[in-house]
Amino acid sequence: MKQFVRAWVALAALVVSATGYGFGLERFVENVHYQRVAGAEPSPGNVTEFFSFGCPHCAHLEPVVEQWLQRKPAAVTFTRVPATWNPRFEYLGRIYYTLEALGAADANMQAMFDYIHKLNKPLRTRDDAAEFAASRGIDQAGFVKVWDSEAVNAKVASALPLLARYQVKGVPAFVVNGVYMTNVSMAGSEAAQF
Repeated sequence: MKQFVRAWVALAALVVSATGYGFGLERFVENVHYQRVAGAEPSPGNVTEFFSFGCPHCAHLEPVVEQWLQRKPAAVTFTRVPATWNPRFEYLGRIYYTLEALGAADANMQAMFDYIHKLNKPLRTRDDAAEFAASRGIDQAGFVKVWDSEAVNAKVASALPLLARYQVKGVPAFVVNGVYMTNVSMAGSEAAQF
Protein backbone atom coordinates (compact mmCIF):
# COMPACT_ATOMS: atom_id res chain seq x y z
CA MET A 1 0.00 0.00 0.00
CA LYS A 2 2.89 2.39 0.68
CA GLN A 3 3.94 2.14 -2.97
CA PHE A 4 0.46 3.20 -4.04
CA VAL A 5 0.52 6.17 -1.68
CA ARG A 6 3.97 7.16 -2.97
CA ALA A 7 2.74 6.94 -6.58
CA TRP A 8 -0.25 9.07 -5.75
CA VAL A 9 1.86 11.65 -3.95
CA ALA A 10 4.16 11.81 -6.99
CA LEU A 11 1.14 12.23 -9.27
CA ALA A 12 -0.39 14.93 -7.11
CA ALA A 13 2.91 16.77 -6.94
CA LEU A 14 3.25 16.63 -10.72
CA VAL A 15 -0.27 18.01 -11.15
CA VAL A 16 0.24 20.73 -8.60
CA SER A 17 3.61 21.79 -9.94
CA ALA A 18 2.66 21.57 -13.60
CA THR A 19 -0.47 23.66 -13.08
CA GLY A 20 1.25 26.38 -11.09
CA TYR A 21 -0.18 25.48 -7.68
CA GLY A 22 3.07 24.61 -5.95
CA PHE A 23 6.72 23.75 -6.32
CA GLY A 24 8.42 22.86 -9.60
CA LEU A 25 9.16 19.59 -11.35
CA GLU A 26 12.83 19.80 -10.35
CA ARG A 27 12.05 17.51 -7.39
CA PHE A 28 11.02 14.81 -9.87
CA VAL A 29 13.33 13.21 -12.39
CA GLU A 30 12.18 12.31 -15.88
CA ASN A 31 12.39 8.56 -16.56
CA VAL A 32 12.61 7.93 -12.82
CA HIS A 33 9.42 9.40 -11.31
CA TYR A 34 7.60 9.96 -14.61
CA GLN A 35 8.02 9.58 -18.36
CA ARG A 36 7.28 12.08 -21.06
CA VAL A 37 4.90 10.42 -23.55
CA ALA A 38 6.35 10.72 -27.05
CA GLY A 39 4.06 12.50 -29.50
CA ALA A 40 1.42 13.28 -26.86
CA GLU A 41 -0.55 16.50 -27.06
CA PRO A 42 -0.40 18.71 -23.96
CA SER A 43 -3.63 18.97 -22.01
CA PRO A 44 -2.82 21.39 -19.17
CA GLY A 45 -4.58 20.72 -15.89
CA ASN A 46 -5.81 17.27 -16.89
CA VAL A 47 -5.15 14.00 -15.05
CA THR A 48 -6.20 10.71 -16.62
CA GLU A 49 -6.27 7.54 -14.56
CA PHE A 50 -5.99 4.22 -16.40
CA PHE A 51 -7.48 1.48 -14.22
CA SER A 52 -9.48 -1.72 -14.12
CA PHE A 53 -12.07 -2.87 -11.63
CA GLY A 54 -10.33 -6.25 -11.86
CA CYS A 55 -6.98 -4.85 -10.70
CA PRO A 56 -6.26 -5.36 -6.97
CA HIS A 57 -3.69 -2.53 -7.06
CA CYS A 58 -6.33 -0.15 -8.42
CA ALA A 59 -8.69 -1.29 -5.68
CA HIS A 60 -6.07 -0.54 -3.00
CA LEU A 61 -5.36 2.87 -4.51
CA GLU A 62 -9.01 3.95 -4.87
CA PRO A 63 -9.37 5.42 -1.34
CA VAL A 64 -6.29 7.57 -1.96
CA VAL A 65 -7.70 8.69 -5.32
CA GLU A 66 -11.00 9.56 -3.65
CA GLN A 67 -9.22 11.61 -0.96
CA TRP A 68 -7.21 13.48 -3.57
CA LEU A 69 -10.35 14.20 -5.60
CA GLN A 70 -11.85 15.88 -2.52
CA ARG A 71 -9.00 18.40 -2.36
CA LYS A 72 -7.65 18.68 -5.92
CA PRO A 73 -7.41 22.20 -7.34
CA ALA A 74 -10.58 23.28 -9.14
CA ALA A 75 -8.61 23.95 -12.32
CA VAL A 76 -7.58 20.28 -12.54
CA THR A 77 -9.88 17.93 -14.44
CA PHE A 78 -9.85 14.21 -13.72
CA THR A 79 -10.79 11.49 -16.19
CA ARG A 80 -10.87 7.73 -15.81
CA VAL A 81 -10.18 5.31 -18.65
CA PRO A 82 -10.66 1.60 -18.02
CA ALA A 83 -8.05 -0.78 -19.40
CA THR A 84 -9.62 -3.00 -22.06
CA TRP A 85 -6.70 -5.23 -23.04
CA ASN A 86 -8.63 -8.49 -22.92
CA PRO A 87 -12.29 -9.61 -22.90
CA ARG A 88 -12.50 -9.64 -19.08
CA PHE A 89 -11.12 -6.12 -18.72
CA GLU A 90 -13.27 -4.93 -21.63
CA TYR A 91 -16.36 -6.27 -19.85
CA LEU A 92 -15.36 -4.46 -16.63
CA GLY A 93 -14.70 -1.31 -18.68
CA ARG A 94 -18.20 -1.59 -20.13
CA ILE A 95 -19.56 -1.63 -16.57
CA TYR A 96 -17.67 1.60 -15.86
CA TYR A 97 -18.88 3.32 -19.03
CA THR A 98 -22.46 2.20 -18.41
CA LEU A 99 -22.31 3.64 -14.89
CA GLU A 100 -20.73 6.81 -16.29
CA ALA A 101 -23.49 7.20 -18.90
CA LEU A 102 -26.03 6.94 -16.09
CA GLY A 103 -24.19 9.57 -14.03
CA ALA A 104 -23.41 6.97 -11.38
CA ALA A 105 -19.73 6.11 -11.91
CA ASP A 106 -18.10 8.44 -9.38
CA ALA A 107 -20.49 7.49 -6.60
CA ASN A 108 -19.94 3.78 -7.19
CA MET A 109 -16.21 3.36 -7.79
CA GLN A 110 -15.34 2.12 -4.30
CA ALA A 111 -18.49 0.00 -4.14
CA MET A 112 -17.57 -1.74 -7.41
CA PHE A 113 -14.03 -2.43 -6.22
CA ASP A 114 -15.40 -3.79 -2.92
CA TYR A 115 -18.00 -5.90 -4.73
CA ILE A 116 -15.26 -7.63 -6.73
CA HIS A 117 -12.31 -7.68 -4.33
CA LYS A 118 -13.85 -7.84 -0.85
CA LEU A 119 -17.19 -9.54 -1.41
CA ASN A 120 -15.87 -11.79 -4.22
CA LYS A 121 -19.13 -11.42 -6.12
CA PRO A 122 -19.14 -12.93 -9.60
CA LEU A 123 -19.42 -10.47 -12.44
CA ARG A 124 -19.53 -12.39 -15.69
CA THR A 125 -22.55 -11.16 -17.60
CA ARG A 126 -24.56 -8.03 -18.26
CA ASP A 127 -27.19 -9.34 -15.85
CA ASP A 128 -24.59 -9.73 -13.08
CA ALA A 129 -23.58 -6.10 -13.65
CA ALA A 130 -27.23 -5.02 -13.65
CA GLU A 131 -27.72 -6.80 -10.31
CA PHE A 132 -24.82 -4.82 -8.88
CA ALA A 133 -26.39 -1.62 -10.22
CA ALA A 134 -29.75 -2.52 -8.66
CA SER A 135 -28.05 -3.20 -5.32
CA ARG A 136 -26.77 0.40 -5.48
CA GLY A 137 -30.19 1.89 -6.21
CA ILE A 138 -29.66 2.25 -9.95
CA ASP A 139 -32.60 1.37 -12.19
CA GLN A 140 -31.83 -2.13 -13.47
CA ALA A 141 -33.84 -1.74 -16.71
CA GLY A 142 -32.11 1.57 -17.42
CA PHE A 143 -28.72 -0.03 -16.83
CA VAL A 144 -29.51 -2.86 -19.28
CA LYS A 145 -30.75 -0.37 -21.89
CA VAL A 146 -27.59 1.76 -21.69
CA TRP A 147 -25.24 -1.29 -21.64
CA ASP A 148 -25.31 -1.78 -25.43
CA SER A 149 -25.98 1.83 -26.39
CA GLU A 150 -24.00 3.55 -29.14
CA ALA A 151 -22.47 5.91 -26.57
CA VAL A 152 -21.16 3.08 -24.38
CA ASN A 153 -19.96 1.09 -27.40
CA ALA A 154 -18.05 4.15 -28.64
CA LYS A 155 -16.43 4.72 -25.23
CA VAL A 156 -15.38 1.06 -24.97
CA ALA A 157 -13.93 1.22 -28.50
CA SER A 158 -11.99 4.41 -27.67
CA ALA A 159 -10.24 3.01 -24.57
CA LEU A 160 -7.80 0.62 -26.28
CA PRO A 161 -6.35 3.28 -28.64
CA LEU A 162 -5.82 5.58 -25.62
CA LEU A 163 -3.95 2.82 -23.79
CA ALA A 164 -1.74 2.36 -26.86
CA ARG A 165 -1.23 6.10 -27.38
CA TYR A 166 0.03 6.55 -23.83
CA GLN A 167 1.92 3.23 -23.88
CA VAL A 168 0.14 2.03 -20.75
CA LYS A 169 1.32 -1.50 -20.01
CA GLY A 170 -0.11 -1.87 -16.51
CA VAL A 171 -2.61 -0.28 -14.18
CA PRO A 172 -2.98 1.87 -12.24
CA ALA A 173 -1.23 4.45 -14.38
CA PHE A 174 -1.74 8.20 -14.60
CA VAL A 175 -1.14 10.72 -17.37
CA VAL A 176 -0.67 14.28 -16.16
CA ASN A 177 -1.19 17.29 -18.42
CA GLY A 178 -1.47 14.93 -21.38
CA VAL A 179 2.29 14.32 -21.56
CA TYR A 180 3.63 12.92 -18.26
CA MET A 181 2.94 9.29 -17.38
CA THR A 182 3.58 7.85 -13.93
CA ASN A 183 2.73 4.57 -12.26
CA VAL A 184 3.43 2.63 -9.10
CA SER A 185 6.82 1.29 -10.19
CA MET A 186 8.03 4.86 -10.87
CA ALA A 187 6.94 6.14 -7.46
CA GLY A 188 10.37 6.06 -5.81
CA SER A 189 10.95 6.27 -2.08
CA GLU A 190 8.63 8.00 0.33
CA ALA A 191 11.37 10.48 1.26
CA ALA A 192 11.88 11.48 -2.39
CA GLN A 193 8.20 12.35 -2.78
CA PHE A 194 8.05 15.07 -0.10
